[in-house]
Amino acid sequence: MTLLLALLAVAARPPLAPDPSIQGTWWNSDASVAVDVQPCGAFLCGTVTHAEPRAEADARKGGFAHMVGLRVMRDFQHVGPGKWRGTVLVPERKAVVRSTISRVDAGHMRVEGCILAIICSHEIWRRAR
Repeated sequence: MTLLLALLAVAARPPLAPDPSIQGTWWNSDASVAVDVQPCGAFLCGTVTHAEPRAEADARKGGFAHMVGLRVMRDFQHVGPGKWRGTVLVPERKAVVRSTISRVDAGHMRVEGCILAIICSHEIWRRAR
């Protein structure tokens, strides 16, 4: 019974408050897309603010008219020191995948996306100055 009550207490715990340390604008690994990360309710979300022509063309292949303005990061919850979990839209594949963000340092974060929890890839994003 005590174990059950302890598990219920942990499950009922509210999510950690959004950590402002990843808020701001970030460039993807090849600097073709800039994403502005800001609070959206109790979570963090990211919206494309700049896309190179090549990224825009990839988005069109996936059925999206424009990259700029597209919310590509959704419902990121702060799950521990320097770590967030949510979902990422991959426009060129027209797919939403589970994602984990890990802060590397003040200027870099590791963004990983996984399909079926077994096929994963990651990029190191750089904070815009």
